[in-house]
Amino acid sequence: MGADAVWGFLRALSPLLIFVSTLSLGVILDLIVLRAMRKLTERTATKADDVLIGAINRVVLFLAFLAALYLSVNATYLSNKFPPRLLHLYNVGILAGIILAIAWVLAEVINHAIDSYVQQFPEEVPTGILKSIVKLTILTVAILVALESGGISVTPILTALGVGGLAVALALQDSLSNLFAGLNVIMSRQIRKGDYVKLENGEEGFVEEMTWRNTLIRTIANNIVIVPNSKLASSILINYDLLEKPRGVPVPMGVAYGSDLDFVERVTLEVAREVQREVTLAAADRILAQYRERVATVKESERQRLEEEMRAFERLAEELANWEPILRYREFGDSSINFVVVLKAISADAVFLMRHEFIKRVKRRYDEEGIEIPFPQRDVWFRNWPKS
Repeated sequence: MGADAVWGFLRALSPLLIFVSTLSLGVILDLIVLRAMRKLTERTATKADDVLIGAINRVVLFLAFLAALYLSVNATYLSNKFPPRLLHLYNVGILAGIILAIAWVLAEVINHAIDSYVQQFPEEVPTGILKSIVKLTILTVAILVALESGGISVTPILTALGVGGLAVALALQDSLSNLFAGLNVIMSRQIRKGDYVKLENGEEGFVEEMTWRNTLIRTIANNIVIVPNSKLASSILINYDLLEKPRGVPVPMGVAYGSDLDFVERVTLEVAREVQREVTLAAADRILAQYRERVATVKESERQRLEEEMRAFERLAEELANWEPILRYREFGDSSINFVVVLKAISADAVFLMRHEFIKRVKRRYDEEGIEIPFPQRDVWFRNWPKS
């Protein structure tokens, strides 16, 4: 085989050789270079470099594939085989893919910046809606830039979007109202992820997540209640976590009119102190165990923050365990003297356990001490009853 024949054979295979070699470089970059860079970034204190490398890692093979497609055609004889218009559309498609990949990386970095910002707050803030809007906005702009770079005017598209936007807004009125209601709830920070809330219809539970359309609330029975954001924003609800994390646990009670109220107060507070300490320490142990699990799996910078939170929580738990419950008589009822006992729970789970334990123990103690909890009753007196 002569040199011309060999050269002709290699020239015929050049598109395939360029495609395979370019794609192989992308695989090498992904498996060796980026992996080494990930190991280096794991040792740094900041998470920004981890997020950047992770985002690039997701698109590097895609970018290598696009580069292989571009070079295998434009750097070989195939560029002369395509009609100019078809070649232009081919290159525009590759350029659009590159712009979208870069936009995806940018969206991931910005969403990480949002997460880093909300971590400064002591409470969890749902960011799902905001991050979805950011990603959608960046990708939309990237598509318009790609079209403009390919010589396609986006002015008619923007005009059509402006005209059609009204029709779309009317058709998606409910969805858009949920979207903006969700944004309003997030920005006002009146409802946050992890808060314990009670809705108008009596449903109550923890806020799990806020999407662009619905808010997910997990009940104590471990069921998920799906509430449209517009309903949530316009309804009257109770947020037990908005002002104070150690929440008050009021327990209304009543004793018979013949009871010694000083004795009732002393006995009731003895039981309340016992329940306050035991339940608080038990709930604190569970939460501290969760802290320790998280500390063992995060990076050094995050570990320091969690350890500080854990120490602050330990101090709060000790203070709350020794907190003095409150008893206040409040009214002369129809069949009993009514009062309220107020305890404090360190978490929402502890609320139910604290009320549960207190009612059991105070009933048992009342039975032992002879303190009567009366049934509803009414005494009827006849003033002019005829004498027999």
